[in-house]
Amino acid sequence: MRHAAFRWPGLALVLVVLIASFSQEQTPKHAAQGPNPDESAIHDYILTIDKVNSYAVLSKKLQAAAANDPVMAAEMKKVEETDVYMVERAALIEKSPHTAAFLKTNGMSAREFVLIPMTAVTAAIAASAQDAKGKPPAFVNPANIQFVRDHRAELKKLENDKASNSKDSDERDSEEKDSNEKEKN
Repeated sequence: MRHAAFRWPGLALVLVVLIASFSQEQTPKHAAQGPNPDESAIHDYILTIDKVNSYAVLSKKLQAAAANDPVMAAEMKKVEETDVYMVERAALIEKSPHTAAFLKTNGMSAREFVLIPMTAVTAAIAASAQDAKGKPPAFVNPANIQFVRDHRAELKKLENDKASNSKDSDERDSEEKDSNEKEKN
């Protein structure tokens, strides 16, 4: 059975974490640490469609692997629930043997695995800010804002595919739960 923790790579979770990470008021723990290291990482990371597509494929494979590997699922849940900056989560993933090995085997670093969705979402938010005649945050690289504009259709398709897969997964979970309850009776 799949749990919410297996959806960690999902865009919705990343968006929630990003909004919390970049809010004006940092948590006391983060404020004491100084500047947000995610901001410079986002600025310096340049998106390509190949990177985004690789992330989309790999995140699906990771969800499937975690569904069959309870140790990996526990590692992912621990990373998800830890109150640290996103770049620090990449370091936590690197220290998670099953998850780190999976990413390495599939040709992606933990840092890239964290930065691709984080950068894409912040660039999309910045593009929306510009569309509303606002000013995007300075830490969002203009090249990534342009990337989002240039690849809007492809990114929307990936988002729709992810939502469709999530819906299918939820339906399978519900069917499995119903089947288990019938067996008990």
